[in-house]
Amino acid sequence: FFRPVIRELYLVRAWDGKGIIHPDKSPEYLRHLLAPLLSEYQQVSSVLLADSHGHEFMLLRKNSRWLNRVTKRDQWKNKVLWYEWSSGQPPVQRWQQSDYDPRTRPWYKGALKRYRANRVSSPAKPGRENIYWTKPYIFHTTRQPGLTASIAYDMGNGVKRVVGVDILLSEITRFTAALKLGTNGKVAVMTDDLKMIGLPRSRQSAGGAVHSELLKTPAQLKDPLIHDAFVAFTKARRKKPSYSGPFRFKSSAKVWIGEFRHFRLSPQHSLWIAAMAPEDDYIGGLWRLRIWIIVVTVLVMAIAIFRAFMLAKGYSRPIGILVKQSERISRGMLYEGEKIDSSITEVERLAEAHEKMRVALTSLLRLERDVQLARQIQQNTFPTDLPQLKGFELGAWSQPADETGGDTYDVISYVRCPEEGRVLITDQDPECAVLLMADATGHGIGPALSASEVRAMLRMAVRNGQDLATMARHINEQLCQDLHAGRFITCWLGVLDSSDFSLTSFSAGQAPLLYYSAADRQCRVIPADTYPLGITSELSVQIAPPLQLAPGDLFVVISDGILEAVNAANEQFGQQRVIDILQRHSQQSCSQILFELRQALLTFTGDVSATDDRTLVLIKRT
Repeated sequence: FFRPVIRELYLVRAWDGKGIIHPDKSPEYLRHLLAPLLSEYQQVSSVLLADSHGHEFMLLRKNSRWLNRVTKRDQWKNKVLWYEWSSGQPPVQRWQQSDYDPRTRPWYKGALKRYRANRVSSPAKPGRENIYWTKPYIFHTTRQPGLTASIAYDMGNGVKRVVGVDILLSEITRFTAALKLGTNGKVAVMTDDLKMIGLPRSRQSAGGAVHSELLKTPAQLKDPLIHDAFVAFTKARRKKPSYSGPFRFKSSAKVWIGEFRHFRLSPQHSLWIAAMAPEDDYIGGLWRLRIWIIVVTVLVMAIAIFRAFMLAKGYSRPIGILVKQSERISRGMLYEGEKIDSSITEVERLAEAHEKMRVALTSLLRLERDVQLARQIQQNTFPTDLPQLKGFELGAWSQPADETGGDTYDVISYVRCPEEGRVLITDQDPECAVLLMADATGHGIGPALSASEVRAMLRMAVRNGQDLATMARHINEQLCQDLHAGRFITCWLGVLDSSDFSLTSFSAGQAPLLYYSAADRQCRVIPADTYPLGITSELSVQIAPPLQLAPGDLFVVISDGILEAVNAANEQFGQQRVIDILQRHSQQSCSQILFELRQALLTFTGDVSATDDRTLVLIKRT
């Protein structure tokens, strides 16, 4: 029940870290991204995203309607903006006077407190302990009881951000009421202070009756079974404080078996899971069952001894043949061996499995050759010699995590042909160059095909003389048709112009981009312009003004396989190390800078294998 909640929380936090979402994005855009998550996980009623400026976006599912609350305390003061969507209807917008401030809510304050505590005790240790779980409380909007899981993090610019998801206690009850323990068993869930948040199926009611029974103690619930189980458990703990495990108790003239188990949500928050079932469900007719077991066991042993004696004669020869064939296969000789005929079913199946193994190994060797060929084809798509563009020096490097990778890069140099309305791709005295770096989700043959598709579409677009915005839109539209759900490609496109030494750049989810200015020896981090390609056909393509590169300036596009590379201590290589290398070696050539960065990465990771593809494109103004 809780694992999808944690996954959803970290997914939204990862999207925010990639720049895909933040509270100031348009409500329609955020609803488009987040509504599928709420539809997938019914136990989550709403998603909240807030920051330390008092900005908040909330998406709430309410039956067949969707509600958005947008809060900006530093701008709108005591006003909040509501949007309401109904099926097939345009959103209805309304303003409301409210003193609501997300920064005062328990889920926001608790997540920040947990974030600060973890920064002091274990700043480099991610995991479930970073999540803050509130105690059950009444939600501000729906006035229904529930609890909230939230996580806080720093956006790197001094702004603290908190992501939270709400869980209705009625959904926990829906979950526990559907559980069936044996024939007549029941399950309930309580908080650490023994208040009911998940009712058993005998207590499930319709409408408001469920809410009236939530957050009561076993005694207040007036359910004799839960009350008697709790009393029996308390007595067992009184005799032995460390007691855990099943216990017997009586309720309504019947003997039951129960167990109270601690379930830890986080180091500070736990729940109690109570399971109860009638003893008759498990041990009814026990003596009769024991007699039958003894009789059947004696008969089976007698038959087994006789059968084993008879079968031993038929096993020796075929087993010997299989042993010889196994020794031959272990030496790499995979030709078909002597056929084994046996009346024993087990021997026949073993021989069939042995032959399937031989055929599979043969196919595996062919597949290995195919994978090596795929790697060679992919490596051949990378430019062997980068073009010489007047006023610029270029460098690039890519290393897949598997035999083939999901990263690709390309440099396409050309001269303009205005009279023909197109461009001529050439490496001889080019005027401009289009650069690409793309990263498909995952690594292996599938992502490699997707990355190669982007490269092929880009080269066709350049030949047709398309501008940067048109290229991006057309590539995105095609990827939306080709990629499966959940797949996307981060992509950076750049156009170098030697006539004015400018770089026009567009990034779809590929971040960060690093721009080093030689004049002030500072490195500026540039975020992505929009979310990755292949997610939605309604891609916002807005090209920023070109960068005018001065002599000595550097522009670096780097994949997350380099930034997220870890060493034996699980520490990431990180963005700052890349920036330090650029500042120290900015006077050197592109090839020397690439060499220094690769050496630093190799020294940092040591013997730890790469888990993601690593790619880098470097531009230097000479």
